[in-house]
This record gives sequence, C-alpha cells and structure tokens, in this order.
Amino acid sequence: MLNQNVKVTPQDIINSKNVVCEKCDQEGKFSDKFQNVFIIKKISSLLSPNGKEMHVPIPVFACVECGHVNADFLPDSQQSPLDG
Repeated sequence: MLNQNVKVTPQDIINSKNVVCEKCDQEGKFSDKFQNVFIIKKISSLLSPNGKEMHVPIPVFACVECGHVNADFLPDSQQSPLDG
C-alpha cells in the first residue's frame, strides 16, 4: 500500500544508500556511477502500428566503469542483466 502522505526531504536523499554496480561489486571493485544508455528493441512490421519495422529506445542506466546494467534497471520483460 502506498503512503501518499510521506514527504521525502533532501536530507532523506542524502542519507540514502548509493546504488552500486552488481558486476563491479562481485569482482571486489566499487562503482556507484552510472550513465544513461538505451536498449533498442526491434518491433516486427507485423506488430507495428504503422506496418513498418520499428526501433524503440528503452532508457536504462549502465555502470560508468564496466558498462553493466543492473537487473533492477532493466524493464520487467528483460530476462538477464546486460554487460557492456
């Protein structure tokens, strides 16, 4: 259940834990810097609303150090983490 009355303050954000790269963490490294990248989905002309093949960009975050995309950043339909 969502509590819509909760106010998140700047101090709450400052005190929150940084997200780290899963791959770097498993390798004993530390990386909490991410950059915006896109997964490009190719939509068949049979499924496309205009009858033509389409390329749809899906924004995700990738680790700056190794290019890995954490599973939490992937769309629900994506089965496995992506590596750069």
